[in-house]
Amino acid sequence: MEHVQRRQGGRYVYRRRVPAPLVPVIGKREVTKALGTSNPDEAKRLARKLTVELDEYWHTLISASATTKSAPQSGANFLSHEEHGVPDAKDITYTPEETTAQTVQSAMNWTEFRVAAMLSAITGGADIKKYTQAAQEAVQAVVAHTPSHLAPVDLTSGAEAVTRPGTATLADALRVWQEARTPDLATVDKVATIVAQFEGVHGRLPLVKITADHGRRWRDDLAKTAAPNTVRGKLGLLKAVLAAAVDGGLLDANPLRDIKANTAAKGKTATKARVPFSDAEAGRLLANLPTGEGMADTWRYVTLIAAYTAARVEEIAQIAPGDVRQENYRDADGTQRTTWVLYLTDEGEGQGLKNATSRRRVPLHADLIDAGFIDLVKASSGKARVFDQLRADKYGREGGAVSDWFGRYKHKQKIDNPRKTFHSWRHYGKDVLREQGVTEPVADALTGHTTGSIARGYGGEYYPLRPLVEASARLGDAIGRVWREARQST
Repeated sequence: MEHVQRRQGGRYVYRRRVPAPLVPVIGKREVTKALGTSNPDEAKRLARKLTVELDEYWHTLISASATTKSAPQSGANFLSHEEHGVPDAKDITYTPEETTAQTVQSAMNWTEFRVAAMLSAITGGADIKKYTQAAQEAVQAVVAHTPSHLAPVDLTSGAEAVTRPGTATLADALRVWQEARTPDLATVDKVATIVAQFEGVHGRLPLVKITADHGRRWRDDLAKTAAPNTVRGKLGLLKAVLAAAVDGGLLDANPLRDIKANTAAKGKTATKARVPFSDAEAGRLLANLPTGEGMADTWRYVTLIAAYTAARVEEIAQIAPGDVRQENYRDADGTQRTTWVLYLTDEGEGQGLKNATSRRRVPLHADLIDAGFIDLVKASSGKARVFDQLRADKYGREGGAVSDWFGRYKHKQKIDNPRKTFHSWRHYGKDVLREQGVTEPVADALTGHTTGSIARGYGGEYYPLRPLVEASARLGDAIGRVWREARQST
């Protein structure tokens, strides 16, 4: 399919290169839009519509630019570095060329937001005519504020725009990094947020004006509210963007190369991003789950599955009816038994896994069956998902709505620790397995964790069923006790 790419997890995304002469106007070399579907026919339909609408939009940009070249220049009101509230703005010296470049970049960024809004409107079925006038105004502002040596001389010539090293900003470095690394959309958004945070402290500086002191000040400002691991991770990503700028010829050296997270000096210690629930919290969360049909069913069952299997939220959200099966095994005495098993794989339409060791089968505890989960699965026959009311976000993730709901739900249950989230069920399950004496290899096989052991790669595709059934029984029995005690106390 032209311009359509299937990403990990099975969701489709529209990717199309911006015509070379429009790159300096739009400010990016490629437009990307998550199509919000794992159906190839639906992806083709949306892609055809996007292609037609983009052709019209780009023709509008070219026409607007051609008109602007002969029109008198009008002073568009875009933010300068003083207007960003930079504390030491009065001490920063810019050449006229650098100041002009900042204004041009602001206009380009504004145009880029319009492109994103237009793409969202198209996939939502809206008409893009309302964006046409705004696009023309944005292009006029860019051309009006662009000096002759930076402006595109002929938008129909096909010549690529080249960013001058002395005027390049972090936005340019971000584009170079994105082209070199080809990260997924979620990572791009994450790094773009980091860049915005840096510019929120220092303003939009040309790359050549960024110093190690800027990096230290931003790091220290971030460390006032962020955990040490968060500071370390964000600093590392910003360094990577600047390293890409060096490789791309926009900088001679990375100004943040030697800066460390340095949070220990402030008396902080590294902490886990997520922690398990206490028994009392787990019991309260299970005892007060919503009842009823519709989304109440979804919230109740995804939470119960998380508690009884320690599975990841995305693994649960993408369960298909065919993933739940009955299988035979022999117990310790050699007697043949039957159990319900949940397969967590990336084999179905739109399914994805975190890594290879996440592919596994998980025996279902009797409490889940008694709660009606098998009945729900049977009622979902013929559907793509058991929890088909969940909708994927722009990154193709189907569990986002679960995490959002759970954040509100745990707050109602008086659990306000920000490090206790839906993922805390996974941590809680691992602790319970250890307390119940389940060996680490079996616990890892049940929960889809990697041990790093070479021996783990030997044997069948799936771990033997009997030890998994025994481990699932220990985990589920412990969870069931906590749940019953909480119900009895209410």
